[in-house]
Amino acid sequence: MGGYECVSCFYTPDSYATEAVKWAQANKIIQGDASGSLQLHQPCTVQKVVVLLWRFAKLLGRA
Repeated sequence: MGGYECVSCFYTPDSYATEAVKWAQANKIIQGDASGSLQLHQPCTVQKVVVLLWRFAKLLGRA
């Protein structure tokens, strides 16, 4: 699967996605890298999407 990438998320603090990003961060669906950066401007790989979906399923009690 390596090499396939999803559409980049062009997030800025005044973005329409601000509340969703805050919610996902508060619920530990997105956690950022070692420096705390969420890197939302970077391409989202298949591996990253799988991790996000797994964390969301865990939040729902289905993982």
